[in-house]
Amino acid sequence: MEETKNKVKADKDMLRWSHKNMAGPV
Repeated sequence: MEETKNKVKADKDMLRWSHKNMAGPV
């Protein structure tokens, strides 16, 4: 159960990171 929670958090962090990169330097 804990592993799944950590995976979801990692996925969210990666999504946020990739989205920030796509936006480029602000």
